[in-house]
Amino acid sequence: YGKYLEIPDRLGADRGGLSAGGYLQRLVANTSIQQEARYRSPLDVYHDWGRGALSERAYSLTVHKDLTAMQVKEVMTTNVRTAKTSDLVRAVAAVICTNKISGLPVVDDDNKLVGIISEKDILGALLPSYHDYLEDSVLARDFASMEKAYSDVLTRSVGSLMVKVVFSVSPEDLVMKAAAQMALQRFRRVPVVDKDNRLVGVVSLGDIHKAIFKRELGIR
Repeated sequence: YGKYLEIPDRLGADRGGLSAGGYLQRLVANTSIQQEARYRSPLDVYHDWGRGALSERAYSLTVHKDLTAMQVKEVMTTNVRTAKTSDLVRAVAAVICTNKISGLPVVDDDNKLVGIISEKDILGALLPSYHDYLEDSVLARDFASMEKAYSDVLTRSVGSLMVKVVFSVSPEDLVMKAAAQMALQRFRRVPVVDKDNRLVGVVSLGDIHKAIFKRELGIR
């Protein structure tokens, strides 16, 4: 991250000894700084926070003075396919494979986000657990049998395989804050929820990049 923000080594002390990645984590977490950034120049905000001065090149590359920073709600996809905890994995796998997507948000009857089901979760169910390996290390490496077990996985419920602790962003988040968070979490696509945790969309790194690219070219 230091490469792109151009944080000079001499400013290491200003970052409290944090690495560039650690500094970015603190910046992302500091919502007051993010909110201030909508109304003041990033240079002033960084100064107030003890960041020091950005180089002119980094400043010109990261901010257009004549433009208002975009929010997630301006670039997110709102027509989102979802799943319920009671759905069979077979139905989710069909949607994932036919639409070439990696997973689906899982919502309750009030459209509140309760989890994520992905290809990783489905294929992970075919793999042996640590307990399985301890019981029979030879069978635990029988990859042919793992593939045959796929039909059994398809009959399981989404709720039994989904990830319940879900990372999400707000519609009001700045797009580059969302991009930074996704980079730190190593996600390419995340759900967008309102203050009541209701799903309102999905945003991807591709959505953000495309929006910034179009703005750069003056395309609406």
